[in-house]
Amino acid sequence: MNLTSSCISDGVLCLSTAVSAFMLWRGGKRSAALCLVFVAAAAFLGSLYFAGISGAATWHDRLSFFAATAAVPAFCWVYWRSLAARRVPHLFVTIVLMVVLYLIAHFFKWAPYPTVIGAIGLVLALWGSVASRRPATIALGTLAVMLYAVAGLVIGVVGVWHGWARVDLYHYAIALANPLFALALRQAPRGA
Repeated sequence: MNLTSSCISDGVLCLSTAVSAFMLWRGGKRSAALCLVFVAAAAFLGSLYFAGISGAATWHDRLSFFAATAAVPAFCWVYWRSLAARRVPHLFVTIVLMVVLYLIAHFFKWAPYPTVIGAIGLVLALWGSVASRRPATIALGTLAVMLYAVAGLVIGVVGVWHGWARVDLYHYAIALANPLFALALRQAPRGA
């Protein structure tokens, strides 16, 4: 694996996700923004790790696990709730949800859990997009869901695919998906 390419792909993921979180925060979507901050932080630590700072490895692994099992599924729930139910969850509720999802993943150690909770989250996000009845939101949300699904189920993070490190392709797919989600969510009601 080329560590430089992984450093760059994590950096791109960090930047695109941080911009998405900032855009959501400024638009009053604080719960969604907080979820994306964890993804950006994990990518930032990944960039440091792949740049050769070995001390970032443990924290990158932990925060990536938190992002995959708690922050992204919570983001999908916030996205669904904001678009389908037209109710933006309070920031405290989102924090509690992330803690509960993380504790389930951490203590039960069921190998398929990240895939299952991710799939549930993506179904909620797709439902939210369709329920919005806005063509732009449906298109942006559906494309973001497809990018996440392809990243998690097809690309993965181990090995090489057509000459590219899979982890890099995974990062680039998510780096494209997060701004699409943020653009789609901009049409939701303003909330906590």
